[in-house]
Amino acid sequence: MKEIERRALMGDQEAQRELTENGIVLPCPICHKPVKVSVSRMLYACASCHITVSFNSFYVKPEDTLRIWNRRPAPLIGRCKDCKHQGTGDSDICHSGMDDEFCSGFDPKEDAK
Repeated sequence: MKEIERRALMGDQEAQRELTENGIVLPCPICHKPVKVSVSRMLYACASCHITVSFNSFYVKPEDTLRIWNRRPAPLIGRCKDCKHQGTGDSDICHSGMDDEFCSGFDPKEDAK
């Protein structure tokens, strides 16, 4: 993965804009697999989990479809000790589980919000 793609996936809006201007499509935001792009470039759909962004003349202009697909929010960052998943045993969400480590699936505890 190129550095600019990594930055875009981490929420860097400038990197997202540059990739979009160059016609580069980011992977699916849900399953992280490549997406299928229609010939007209008006439909971006994940073949794996089936989420889509498509052109609709009333809501979305064709030139905005890729920009919308490539948009990614910056992920939450926090330490395991502040994550609501710590101690739940759900290894699919948090892989570290150590108090001073950064959490791979950070979700703040209710009292920390």
